[in-house]
Order: sequence, then structure tokens, then C-alpha cells
Amino acid sequence: MARAQQPFAPMEVPQAASPKHREGTEWRGAKERTVFMKVKTIKIVVLLMVLGQCRLMAFAPINFFPPYDPHLRLVHDARYGHCMVGTNVECAYGSYGFNKAGEKVNILHIYEPNQAVIPMLMQPVNNPAAVEFLNAITSANSGPALDNGVRGHIVMGGKARMTDVTLQARGGFSIDLFPGNIGLSIMVPVRHARVHEICFNDLTQSSNAADLDIKALTGNEAVFKSKVKELGNLDLNAWCATGVGDVVIMLDWSHNFLQQNKRDLKSVELNAKLGLSCPSGRKKDEDKAFSLALGNDGAWALPFGLGMRLDFYGHVRVGIDAEVTFLFDSTKERRMKTAEHQTAFLLLNKELATMSHGVEWKFYLYGEGYDLGDGFSIRTAYEYCKQDGDTLIPKSDNFNVGIVNSASWLRAWSMHDLIVSAHYDCPPKYHWPVSPQVSFYAKFPVGGRRSLMMPTIGGQVAINF
Repeated sequence: MARAQQPFAPMEVPQAASPKHREGTEWRGAKERTVFMKVKTIKIVVLLMVLGQCRLMAFAPINFFPPYDPHLRLVHDARYGHCMVGTNVECAYGSYGFNKAGEKVNILHIYEPNQAVIPMLMQPVNNPAAVEFLNAITSANSGPALDNGVRGHIVMGGKARMTDVTLQARGGFSIDLFPGNIGLSIMVPVRHARVHEICFNDLTQSSNAADLDIKALTGNEAVFKSKVKELGNLDLNAWCATGVGDVVIMLDWSHNFLQQNKRDLKSVELNAKLGLSCPSGRKKDEDKAFSLALGNDGAWALPFGLGMRLDFYGHVRVGIDAEVTFLFDSTKERRMKTAEHQTAFLLLNKELATMSHGVEWKFYLYGEGYDLGDGFSIRTAYEYCKQDGDTLIPKSDNFNVGIVNSASWLRAWSMHDLIVSAHYDCPPKYHWPVSPQVSFYAKFPVGGRRSLMMPTIGGQVAINF
């Protein structure tokens, strides 16, 4: 990742098809066929790996690196051939959330500080059992008047842990009329994730008969979980899974422009990428309140990015990357609000609905001391990510579109991270048959809104051949 890319040598175009030129053309054709076979072999191997691997999105956006994140970009060393294989590993050692005000909170308080039981029962869709139960507990009160902001409110808490492994293979090629290095990559994310240590704290008092009616339901955790399961087939227990995520295919380009007449600036590299994220990951289980989707929850996505890197004399490098990801609409059965004051984890009603996803934006800034000695580099980076709000469109008239889209989990979110990393690229002096690259990093969340944040440590290993 930290390797300075070799400058592109301008190609001489012969004026006539001499015997020497024909010989060179035949050699280049044979070389291109060899490269094609290498790339094809790597694709087959990695596609076989897809049968056992993953990526993930949760009930809230998570700050884990996607496979194509700018920080994970490995610079291919063309001196050793046109192919590269590598892996990235990222592990979380903590978890917390940021709510809509940007305050640091428990992961289950991102959208609301507590969950409301009585609104959960309001306006049920094809659920006579919920109607009957609501009538029974509100015999002395009328509907929402029973909810005074404390009665029937439960504070939930929990923790999340994840380990992410991304496998990557890249085949490089060049086009005579288009300067620079071009590559086609396939990325397969693999993840183990869990939401655990779920706890419940009932806020309901015992001041009057109405309190006691509700407390009979909310005062015992096992009774409450059983009733929610009975009324809406909703599981409030801890969740854990390992599986295949969304496979990403990425086309990238980079070109290094030497700055021969600049006093301090050594070179400028421009890069671009365009990819396709395929919805191969398992979707969120709508019957488990704390489950996560092992991908974009069934949505295809198109990530596109541009970047610039400036190398200065004195082993100093700075860079900036900008990325935008477009997610296509996706339709599946989803849990949705039927009453205004319903909360994120207590939704009894579900039906087919189409999600129109907001556009995701990412900006990555970094400074680096590169080639500080025997191939070592150190980098400090800042990453900002945000997504515009989503829109849910129910497929039937059983749900009010306005109430459905009043949900706080459909609003815009943002994340801020600081990243420090150390890199090693094998120097040419060792004359190894392959070129290894190794890096280690630590990521520290520093802010956000409506997001699940995890401090992580990780590393990368890649081989050029």
C-alpha cells in the first residue's frame, strides 16, 4: 500500500512494421495471453472461495472497512508480474454508538434511549391477537394515553463484536493508447459477527393499577420476550452468525506523473476505480431484532472513487480520496412502523416493501512518511463517511407511508475515524521472486450520528507475482 508506484515509461510507436517490430508485437501478444491465463486462474480460485465467506450491514451502519476502502488499497508492483493476491483482517475490541445528537451511547440507544411497549401494540396489521391484548391492558385507559413516557418503557443494552477477513485477487493489464496501470480485482469479505450481552431494565413504576397492568408484562424479561414472540414472531435474544458477504468486482486505474521541474514535488499519482457489489450475502433476518445482514441486505451497489497522491522529496507523501456509492432499490419483507411512537426494536408488523437507498459519500485524507528505511512507511489518516436518508415504500395499503418513513433509522447518518498504520514493502535490492507487502493499522472512532462504531485493529498481507 505504501509502495511508490513506478513511473510509466512512454511507449515509442514505430513508423513502419519492421521485422524487429513484428517480433516485439508477437512477444507482447504472448505475454498478454500469459497474463490473461493468470488472471483467469486467480478468478476461478477466488470464486471457489466465495462458497464459504461474508460482509455485513447492521440495524445501524458500522464503521468496518468495506473491501474497496481507500485505506485498503494495495499498490501493485509491476516489476514482479501482473498479478497480486492478498487479504485484510480487521478485529473489533469494543463497541458503542452515536445517536442523532452525536452523543456517545450504548449500541441499542442509537435511535432511542429506550423502547416503548404500548405503542408497539398500536395499529396492528392482520394481528387480532395484538388487538385483543391491547384491549385487555387498556381497559381503564384509552390507547396512547396509557403511555406516560415511563410506563411500558424498557431500557435495552448490549454489545457487538466482529472479525472481518477480506480476500482479494487482482490481475493487471495495460492498453497501449491509454497510459497507466489498469487492474481488475475480485474481493470476497468474510465475517463473524455477534450482538450479545443483551440486558433489559423496566422503567415502569408500581404507583397505580395501570402501572401494575403493564408491569405484569414488562417486569419479567422471560415473560416479555415470550409475549413479543407470540404477538409478532419477533426474537429479542442475542444473535451470532458467520457467512458469505457481498462479493465485489472492481476495475481500477492509476498513473504516476513525474514532476521533473518542481523543486519539492517529486511526483503526482492519479487513480480511479469503478466497481460492482453483488448481493451474495445473507439478508437481515427480520424475525430477529438484533440480527445483521451480511452485506447490503439484498441491494446491488456501484462504488466509484477518485484519488490523488503527492510525493515530495524528503520521504513525505499526502493524499486525498473521494468515493461515492450508489445502491439500487431492493424489495423484501421488512418490519415497519404502524404508529408514530413505535421504536426500533419493538415492531410487530412486517410486509413486503421497497427500500430506496440514499447515496453514500466517503472522504479519506492522509499524510505519510514513506520509504523511511528498508521499505518501511508510517501513515496517519482521517476518514469521513455519510449517507443520505433512505425511503421505504410499502407494497400494500396496510401501512401509512408517512408513518413508516418517520422512523429514525431511515434518516441520514455519518461516521468519523482516525487511522494510524505502518507498512512494509519488500525493497528491490533483495531480488526475491515475489514481492510481499505487509501493513498493520488501528482505527479510532471520533464521532458520528446514528452509527455503530467500533475501535479496531487489523492488517494486510499481499504478494505480487
